[in-house]
Amino acid sequence: MNKIWYILLLAMLAACSSPAEQENVQNIISSVQKKYAPDHREALFQVTSEKKGSELILKGETNLPDAKFELMDTLGDNGVKTVDSIEVLPQKQLGDRNWALVNLSVANIRSNPKHPAELATQALLGTPVRVLKKRGGWYYIQTPDNYLGWVDSWGIFRETEAGMNQWRSAGRVIFTADYDVIRTEPDTKSQPVSDVVMGSVLVQTGTHGKYAEVSFPDGRKGFLPKSELRNFTEWENNVKPDREGICQLAHLFVGRPYLWGGTSPKAMDCSGFVKTVYFNYGIILARDASLMVRHGKPVTMKNAQPGDLLFWGYHGKNGPRVTHTGLYLGNLNIEHSSGRVRLSSLDSTKSDFFTYDPGYLVGMRDVIDSVDTKGIVSVKNHPWY
Repeated sequence: MNKIWYILLLAMLAACSSPAEQENVQNIISSVQKKYAPDHREALFQVTSEKKGSELILKGETNLPDAKFELMDTLGDNGVKTVDSIEVLPQKQLGDRNWALVNLSVANIRSNPKHPAELATQALLGTPVRVLKKRGGWYYIQTPDNYLGWVDSWGIFRETEAGMNQWRSAGRVIFTADYDVIRTEPDTKSQPVSDVVMGSVLVQTGTHGKYAEVSFPDGRKGFLPKSELRNFTEWENNVKPDREGICQLAHLFVGRPYLWGGTSPKAMDCSGFVKTVYFNYGIILARDASLMVRHGKPVTMKNAQPGDLLFWGYHGKNGPRVTHTGLYLGNLNIEHSSGRVRLSSLDSTKSDFFTYDPGYLVGMRDVIDSVDTKGIVSVKNHPWY
């Protein structure tokens, strides 16, 4: 009888991990997450541990294979035996079609897979995205700036790696006008196929006088004036973010409405405005103001130049919390999206003086002289394009 109780006691002890072991496992998970996925907006690493009997089961998902490898390796080095139930995205059920191209003039990307969810960001027609998982009629995607979110199935056209390579080698064009309508015939009175905004990428499949025939990712075709298009390869290799040009382009958007999550010439939030301007000069910036401020060369008002970015915020628990950004124009003048895209002054004697109440100006960043550093990537050097 005593032998039976002894065996049962050993089994109970084996089934229970000590608090110290549990804490060690959680610390290792947190350390890997902090290293590889410090911000959930740009990387996914959701891993938990659960003890079942004598087994420690790791559950969750990540889009970072290296992070999972380091986690398992570190746990092994610490003598922790685990059962691996961590899924590395893309989901297997997606098959080999785990890439996509945006198939609408502007695709809405939300924080959750439902239409009432927060608008997190947007992506323009022809933007390449990584497809990570599917839930119902929604896809969890990552945009070229690393931002993560959900898009409905109408917003994208899924592709294989081979399909993406074919797209990259096709006769791509970028739409450089402000706005137009792609039509079924080379005639402004013909049926619309879709609207199109500055920065959209299509494939040119032919010409008809002053018009170019263009193709959508899903194969639809239509016509646009050739004068509004530029060869994409030529554009990405030659466009350069000069300070005067950046400011001139920004002025085009004055008066456009503010939209939380807006990232297109139609409507934009503060960081969406800055991103839109810079993308049309061949530069991909991080999505949110609080992400943008982490990149680029710090500058002060004393040595600031037109085209530099300004960041406002307030005091948080761990230092400044950035919540607003704008474009510096020189001579204490700025342009930003707040209510609408507008011009303001940092000169308190001016009628258009802007103060971020109750916050303050956190700092400024030079991105033009920091191209192809982390968070400031040229389109020509982005592997997805």
